[in-house]
This record gives sequence, C-alpha cells and structure tokens, in this order.
Amino acid sequence: VMASLSASVNYVKSRLFSENVVKLKHSWVFSAIEFFLSQLVDLNGQENISNDELYLEIYEQFLLADIKDAGDSAIPLPALQNKDIFILNETFVVQLLFLIDICKLINF
Repeated sequence: VMASLSASVNYVKSRLFSENVVKLKHSWVFSAIEFFLSQLVDLNGQENISNDELYLEIYEQFLLADIKDAGDSAIPLPALQNKDIFILNETFVVQLLFLIDICKLINF
C-alpha cells in the first residue's frame, strides 16, 4: 500500500504541476491523499480509486486550502518590499481573499 501511495502522490503532484503549474509540498499531498483514502475506506470498506479520481479530489482540496500550508513556493520577500517595478521570472499561485471589480460604474 505504501508503494502505491507514494506512486499516487507522485502522480498527483506531477499532474497538478503539468496542468495547473501548481507546486505543492510533498507532505501536504501525501497527507491529503492519506486522509482521503481513510475516509473512502470508512465509507466503502475499500480504497479502490483511480489516480485520475484521486487527482480531482486533491485538486478540489487544494482550491479550499490555505496556500501557505499547501504550496512550495512564495513570492520572494525582497521583491515585495521593493517599491520599484519588478519582474518575477517564475510562476506563482496567488490566493485572493476578495476581489473588487473597479471597472463597473456605480449608479448613484
């Protein structure tokens, strides 16, 4: 089971990166898969699930997770402290708590 769990973790991490450019901590993916499989066993008495189904479940969990806990990379602090314009040459996942659309006109 441990070898298949490790293979599933590698599959999910690889697919998340190739399809969504998301780098996740190995420990987070491992724990998420382990938890999901434990819940599946409790419900069905078995843990037969394809890696594709597992990927979708872990992706959904990632969307709900705090990115600080799940993600591997963060925007470098010196870049954020710099008041000048700067270019980041990597891809970063950004988590927004809220978004305000300033393009819509306000009717008074």
